[in-house]
Amino acid sequence: MIRLLTEYDYKLKLTMLAFYKTSCPNCQGKIEDERLRERLLCFNCDPFSKKGFEVCFELEKKNSLKKLKKFCQLQEEFKAFKEFFKKALKAEPGNLQESWMKRILFKESFAIVAPTGIGKTTFGIITSLFLEGKSLIIVPTRVLALQVYEKLKKFSENSGKEKKIFVYLAKKKDKEILKKGDFEVLVGTNMFLHKNFETLSKFEFNFIFIDDIDSFLKNAKNVDYLFKLLGFKDWQIKLALKERKTQKQLEILKKIREKERKSILVLSSATLKPKTK
Repeated sequence: MIRLLTEYDYKLKLTMLAFYKTSCPNCQGKIEDERLRERLLCFNCDPFSKKGFEVCFELEKKNSLKKLKKFCQLQEEFKAFKEFFKKALKAEPGNLQESWMKRILFKESFAIVAPTGIGKTTFGIITSLFLEGKSLIIVPTRVLALQVYEKLKKFSENSGKEKKIFVYLAKKKDKEILKKGDFEVLVGTNMFLHKNFETLSKFEFNFIFIDDIDSFLKNAKNVDYLFKLLGFKDWQIKLALKERKTQKQLEILKKIREKERKSILVLSSATLKPKTK
């Protein structure tokens, strides 16, 4: 078989110093050092030196997508997330929003610390609509809860994705809806979480967004409630909060952290200066 080199591939050959065995990100075969440096696959997988989503398309076309499959799936999901964001907000996501999207798709829990006006709350709202399963959004006051509810309805309409959106205002019918779990996106206040934790603990939330974590942490009990909603047990929380831990306890905590959890938690703050321990 005659191997045809592209001009780019030829330049790589001129500067190549070594081959690395089992190092191709896709097939785990042999690959040149320069191709690794350029974040490319081996020549067999990618003879045309493509990058990003293009290489996924080519590998799928040749039926040779292997170890890179998860990366390609994430690329596809990221593209869908961006499109959804654009339709919902009628604007392109910024660089910060894109970096937060990637963390969501990697199922990471994280804190967003950024000044007011950056789009933290908007991101939380759109994410709750994009992800499947139940989402919980907690804000400091009823006024903010109603504002978030209105934005949820607007973004849902813009995106064309219908969801059961419910804001809890402590009315008689609200208590019935909450008890039945007849919602996909639930909006409530810090006080709502405190008063209705027992009911909330019966549901599995795929996404939890706490807007203004500084306000949320003023009540230390909220921290316990939040960790329990994420699936942590009482003894795990106590162990994590223990000041002095043995080596064995540290190993136990490490295993707890490594365990994959279904819920994603995103905390939002302008300052992240909590007034509680």
